[in-house]
Amino acid sequence: MRRYFIKTFGCQMNVNDSEILAGILEDNGYALAEVPQKADIILVNTCSIRQKAEDRAYTFLRELKKLKKTNPDLIIGICGCVPQREKENIVKQLPFVDLVMGPQCVDDFSNILQEIEPNKETQFYIEEKGRPRKIHPTKRAKSPRAYINIMYGCNNYCSYCIVPYVRGREVFRPSKDIMEEIKKLDKSIHKEVILLGQNVNSWSEGDKTFSDLLREVHKAPGVEWISFMTSHPKDMTDEIIETVAKLPKLNNHIHLPVQSGSTKIMKAMNRKYDRDYYLKLIEKIYKKIPEATVTSDIIVGFPGETGKDFKDSLSMIRQANFDSVITAAYSIRPGTKAAAMKGQIETSVKKERLQKIMQVVQDVAYQKNQKLVGKTMDLLVEGPAQKGKLSGRTRGSKIVYFDGSKNLICQIIPMKITSAKSWVLEGQRT
Repeated sequence: MRRYFIKTFGCQMNVNDSEILAGILEDNGYALAEVPQKADIILVNTCSIRQKAEDRAYTFLRELKKLKKTNPDLIIGICGCVPQREKENIVKQLPFVDLVMGPQCVDDFSNILQEIEPNKETQFYIEEKGRPRKIHPTKRAKSPRAYINIMYGCNNYCSYCIVPYVRGREVFRPSKDIMEEIKKLDKSIHKEVILLGQNVNSWSEGDKTFSDLLREVHKAPGVEWISFMTSHPKDMTDEIIETVAKLPKLNNHIHLPVQSGSTKIMKAMNRKYDRDYYLKLIEKIYKKIPEATVTSDIIVGFPGETGKDFKDSLSMIRQANFDSVITAAYSIRPGTKAAAMKGQIETSVKKERLQKIMQVVQDVAYQKNQKLVGKTMDLLVEGPAQKGKLSGRTRGSKIVYFDGSKNLICQIIPMKITSAKSWVLEGQRT
């Protein structure tokens, strides 16, 4: 039997794409290989958001070259966002790669699979325009969280971001396809549905809004929890906030990337809102959903960021009272407007600011988590954790470690929080 191995870099959307690729492979007679050395085809699903993610993918791919010597019939493919941006340049760096495939071509992978020949001329499958994703056989991980893409691409063209150039403009999946995919989930395993999109709350279908879709998913039999990410602040409407507050299956975790606390830098980033708008939006969320867990993204060292701009980001973390923040130093993405901007920040300054902001994020998260100690909340058990414990997530997507048997995995149980650190809580079954 032929075997496959998939290595995934990047966001949850890449994880979902890999699940679809795995499902198509198994539908074509392949079985999973536990290690790349035992595979007949290896796919590396890449991310192009930051240089570090690209570098990791290239490093892994170069390590695969030696496998070609022991297995000349091995097929090596690179998928995802890097091929969409790099195209033929990939072959200059990785001449041994057999397949170069952009994210828009996942739909065609079953046909592409029949056309690939090892050690022949590299096959390219790149499309410039996005299209709604069809329903495919999907090999999902045995995880209680099931990712469902509802849209692809982005229309915002933030000046630092490569996504519109590699995933195209916004394309929304039809609600009937979304609901059909949810219907097919194994509800004994997948207790939480996570709706995905680069700009998930911009989804629409005729007169139907994202809030309407949330209400439709809420009615789906067997679905117990519902989450969504990532939301753009400019599209986080009062109706969406009200819907999250009212519907019991909707979780209280809202990921709302701010990217900077400075209005000047927000404008340079083309974020289409200012500091005052964002803080008022956060205030609305906490007023309507008092138990909300709000997380965010912040980039430090964006071109032109002064010491005052950086302090604005530090104060934003405290004022918004974020539960956690994904922080990153600005990374030049060739082809974006920010790459050509004046005032590029030195690497040493970016590193210093990153360390400072990470400490503030940790301190705010620690203080916020202390308020959870002694409370009992529902926990979705995900799997084994360190030191023989199990790990699960609350409805606010906070990680909890606790003692328990493995038959609890994929179950929702009550959990009393006994202690808290910045990123992990500890609990005890009630």
